[in-house]
Amino acid sequence: MLYFGCLGISFLAYNQTTNDTFLYESHKAPESPAVIDLTDGYKIIVENNLHTITDENGRHVTAVGYQQVGWVNGSYTPVNGYIGYKNNDLWGLLHLKSTKVTSANYTSVIPYGENLVVASKRGVKTVQRSYGVINTNEKVVISFKYNFLTPAGVRLIAAKPVDNKNKYGLISKKEGVIIPFVYDKISALAGGQLSVVNNENKTALFSNDGIQLTPFAYDSILVLDNNLHLIDKNGKKGVIDTHGKVLVNPTYKKIARKEDGNLRGLPFSGWDLLTAENQLLQHLAYDTLKSINRSLLKATIGQYEYIIDHRDHPVTQLEKRKFGEFRNGFATFKEEGKYGAIANYSKIVIPAIYDSIIQYRDFFVTRRQVSQDNEWAIFNSKGQKINKISYDQIGEWSDGYFSVKKNGVWGFVNEYGHEVIKAKYDAVFNFNEGIAVVHHKKKHAVIDKFGRYIVPPNFHGVEIINPNIFVVKSHFNFAIYKRGVGGIYQGYYPLYGENGFIIEKTNSGKLGLFDPRGQRILTSEYDDIKVAVGGRLHVFGKDGKKGLLNRAGGILIGLEEGLEEVQLASEDFIGVRINKKYGFIDFNGKLRVANRYDSIGEFSESMAPINLLGRWGYIDKIERLKIQPKYQKAGSFKNETAVVGKNNRYGIINKSGQELVKVTYDKIARNSFGNYLTYLRNKAGLVSNNGYEVIFPKYESVTDLGNGYFIVGNYGKFGLINEKGAGTIPIKYKKLQYDKASDLFFGLKAVDWENVTINE
Repeated sequence: MLYFGCLGISFLAYNQTTNDTFLYESHKAPESPAVIDLTDGYKIIVENNLHTITDENGRHVTAVGYQQVGWVNGSYTPVNGYIGYKNNDLWGLLHLKSTKVTSANYTSVIPYGENLVVASKRGVKTVQRSYGVINTNEKVVISFKYNFLTPAGVRLIAAKPVDNKNKYGLISKKEGVIIPFVYDKISALAGGQLSVVNNENKTALFSNDGIQLTPFAYDSILVLDNNLHLIDKNGKKGVIDTHGKVLVNPTYKKIARKEDGNLRGLPFSGWDLLTAENQLLQHLAYDTLKSINRSLLKATIGQYEYIIDHRDHPVTQLEKRKFGEFRNGFATFKEEGKYGAIANYSKIVIPAIYDSIIQYRDFFVTRRQVSQDNEWAIFNSKGQKINKISYDQIGEWSDGYFSVKKNGVWGFVNEYGHEVIKAKYDAVFNFNEGIAVVHHKKKHAVIDKFGRYIVPPNFHGVEIINPNIFVVKSHFNFAIYKRGVGGIYQGYYPLYGENGFIIEKTNSGKLGLFDPRGQRILTSEYDDIKVAVGGRLHVFGKDGKKGLLNRAGGILIGLEEGLEEVQLASEDFIGVRINKKYGFIDFNGKLRVANRYDSIGEFSESMAPINLLGRWGYIDKIERLKIQPKYQKAGSFKNETAVVGKNNRYGIINKSGQELVKVTYDKIARNSFGNYLTYLRNKAGLVSNNGYEVIFPKYESVTDLGNGYFIVGNYGKFGLINEKGAGTIPIKYKKLQYDKASDLFFGLKAVDWENVTINE
């Protein structure tokens, strides 16, 4: 009995991945002070982190304190009057009555029967532990020749190297082999049974006499209680008895014992496969479902992933695999920590033996460690290795080429594995539009797909502006290099690309501009330059003033004309602020809408919001006032409608200014399908893009699917309604997801624990 503190328990554990056995400290040693009852009135006293023993009269049996007293497996039961002790991180034996103490020579001690101890010790020149059995007089009963040894009832689970790998078996006290040393793992279960794992990582139940009670059909067998074992098969749980009889088929996610002694099980999530009109096509029992294509699904159960069709027929074998994204029927997958590839959703074209795999279109680049080196390879969609020679590294696929490294230098191979550009570069970058930047002998260059130099390796830096124009850097200057011509501009200030143009920046921060042909547009005297996307207009600024250039570099608006702000272009009109008022210009710089407004929005469907005296209305492109300024907020038109607001309420109007939806809602937001989600008192509804109210706000959520149907939710449940607001799938599912590929719905039904029926 423990009066104060907490027990210090240690036990031997096994790492199945590395086949290593190690001492695992599951809890801290008892804190001071603590008292642990032994037998016959003996007690362990823990004080100042030292363990001593007292007899029934309270007298100290041990003259000194030890680091720990007990056994490595957490037991405190003496064996033939002996108990283990730990000193200087090694274990020995001490006798409670005679105070006889053996030397602490062992790395672990575990009691075995009435007078035997399983012990381990390290070799002289290795950290590998060897295990054997001694009696309490330290006589070796079983020699220290095993890599693992632990009691299993009256037997011993043992491991020894077979063909350089630990293999497990079962032996008797006299080392008689009961289960041969051919298995990858053996664990003791309650009731004298054993869980035995073969080389295919499948588990069977054995008796303590070595009799196989079940086939190797399970992924694991664990103790449920003294009379029952929990089995796991393909991620599904079931129950067998101690004779191996299946009492509960493996169909549950979890199984547990109830307080009344009966069993209960938690089923897997139940998914209904439905049409939009609530026709039930199939019920699927998986954790998650995700569509791959029109007819196939990726389903998960715990750590398992399956490829199934809509009728729940498996396309792939039931294995512990994790699939990547499928592209044209191809995907990478992970199995037992290694990677491979699959084709046609079911056929393994590259086995899972690689440390990494990357898919490029229908090619795969793999890497695995062989001895101390990395082995790289390129495989095609048929699983055929296409690189003819080995490379130190294989980079990305781009423009039909793979970059490859050999003997410390880089080159390129094509999709047939031919080395089309010899490996001679210090570094390479991806091909784009038939050209790529390379480093050669600490110089930068540009090559084409035949390896010919477009920009010779004479520079310390190269930036591709377009396939014909490049920015290059030398020791002391920057230059613009033209394909087939050479340098066409040289200066001392840095040059860099922006949206296909080139900006020059002086030491004082002033900016200049070159066009995509390398011709100067602006001298380097401006405070800021913004290159428009597509190059139609460029904004330049100096001393707080702004101007506009056309794509050819011609001045549309000069710095002296009072331009203060330039907005994004919309429908060939650009919003501007001139002399503190807003208007619109066209791409020729002509003022099309006078700068008379306090604020403006963008043109959309030939209408733009404008603000006068704090109120918003709308004008057309010839500046006719189409809707009077009477709103506090105004959105852009789309499908002839727009959202407007006043007094923190929102509605929808048409181009005539008619309020199709009264300004009464708390919020209105246009979705990606052009319809409107409406919100009122924390409830959601929906209005069609022509202003027809499909759903009055009465749901907690509304999701527009863009096909005339809407997923709606209330109180954590979800269902489906159509564009007329009529319910088609009842609001009863924990989750409802739409599969666009198959035009079907997956409804997740809530599951709860249920009573488990025992097979007779």
